[in-house]
Amino acid sequence: MMSYISIFFNIILVIKVLLGENPGCELGDSAPSKSGLVTVLEVLKIQMNFWPSLASRFTELQSLWEIYAAENKKKQIKKIRRADAPIWWKWGRKRLLYQIIKGHLRVRSRGVN
Repeated sequence: MMSYISIFFNIILVIKVLLGENPGCELGDSAPSKSGLVTVLEVLKIQMNFWPSLASRFTELQSLWEIYAAENKKKQIKKIRRADAPIWWKWGRKRLLYQIIKGHLRVRSRGVN
């Protein structure tokens, strides 16, 4: 039931915008999802065949996509850097001790060759 109310509310907002009215709500600095932005770009590319005036909007959204992709790439690099944790953090003390006792993992001593 809640999804129908949400869909209905969004339909009303879209109709207001299409009629040139202010939708009455501010979205703030919300960023679009990757799939949403890709879908909008695909639709705009098709619609530009019929409405050449959309070209400026298309280039604006493409530049927004490039900025978003660059920020996302930086976040992915940070995630990769954080992934390199010591093995005892990943396994826990019991599993690490078990691996050492069973001989599956050899402990290297410092200073001994």
